[in-house]
Amino acid sequence: RFAALTAKPLTAPQIQELLTPDTTLLEYALGDERSYLWAVSHTQVKSYVLPGRKKIEGLARQVYRLMTARQTIEGETPERRALRIRQADQEYYPKAAALSQILLGQVADQIGNQRLIIVAEGALQYLPFAALPDPMVGGRRSVVGKVTNPNRQPATDHRPPLIANHEIINLPSASALSVLRKFNPGQNGEMNSIAVLADPVFDKDDARFSAGIQAANLQTVAAGQTERGFDLSDENLKLPRLKATGDEAKEIRRANGSGKFLLKKGFEVNRALLEGRELDAYQIVHIATHGLWDSNHPELSMIALSRFDQQGKGLSGFLHLNDIYNLKMKKQLVVLSACQSALGQDIRGEGMVALTRGFMYAGAARVIASLWKVEEDATVGLMKDFYQNLLHDKKTVAASLQQAQIAAWRKHPDKAPYSWAAFVLQGEYR
Repeated sequence: RFAALTAKPLTAPQIQELLTPDTTLLEYALGDERSYLWAVSHTQVKSYVLPGRKKIEGLARQVYRLMTARQTIEGETPERRALRIRQADQEYYPKAAALSQILLGQVADQIGNQRLIIVAEGALQYLPFAALPDPMVGGRRSVVGKVTNPNRQPATDHRPPLIANHEIINLPSASALSVLRKFNPGQNGEMNSIAVLADPVFDKDDARFSAGIQAANLQTVAAGQTERGFDLSDENLKLPRLKATGDEAKEIRRANGSGKFLLKKGFEVNRALLEGRELDAYQIVHIATHGLWDSNHPELSMIALSRFDQQGKGLSGFLHLNDIYNLKMKKQLVVLSACQSALGQDIRGEGMVALTRGFMYAGAARVIASLWKVEEDATVGLMKDFYQNLLHDKKTVAASLQQAQIAAWRKHPDKAPYSWAAFVLQGEYR
């Protein structure tokens, strides 16, 4: 099955059979002298020549840096941080618009308001296409595709982001969709049962330990300001408690209404839970915790679970990529509400080998994960809207994420999309 996820490329007609009339697949291949884009719809296949890898990846890295300027830098003064963010917001739109024109300008008329499946390569795999300015010229579109007065410009003088007119789905390859459907037949029905794993116990100074176990130097971190992500190269690594994930779980339960719901918190969020069979009865698994990104060995990245039991005994509290590959996780959807959970190692011929690929291999038809560290409050708000769309309004996963991100973008249309664009969807789009 691993070989099937990374090999056996399909022919163009076979790819077209996987696409509905309202869906277009965009596949990018980066080369030293020139790059290429293939646009595959239900009825046609077109190819386009793009600039070389150096230009595209250089601009993509600049855009990513500007998008993530709000991330915390240790030792930075408040004044310096404010100045850096203000400069990034000013630079973001021109850079992002230039990149959008390169990547999407030639296919703007072809893609209309279609759903877009993105198969990226290299640095483009770290880029949320949803945040790129829509390449259409002037004011020919408004949010969600309605025709507007071509002489009327938006108040911010910026075109809306791509997510305003398109559902966006990512795949490691075109053939991966065929494999997902082969191993997950029928996994596109109604989702009405969810298991939420939240607020694990990372340290012995956690307030949830009994007084006899709790250490004297109890430390707290303000909920809402904690970033869900760390670099394993940090020798002083300490995982703060993610209190806001409890609020996230409450919002999901509320959106689920009378649907089947399981909540596991604190000490219960451990490896035994994920490796056991208790989660088998649920179509959606939502994991709200820290994502740990190994910058030296990306394939060793992991998600953090409880590191102690209630008696203070240490547990194996990290779920590595190789552990995820060995899970039995045949689900309609896995949500990794953890920072940098979509990052990984780019292996030539295989694409991004990351936590998302591991869960897809383990049986998940769809995975939502993040591309950078996002503060807890922003994540809770986005997930609240997402699950309201998915569980209450019965929208598809892709449409639910699209509408949640549109709502977040509308709150701050003039700022770089740091707070809403990190989460991306991979896998089955139906």
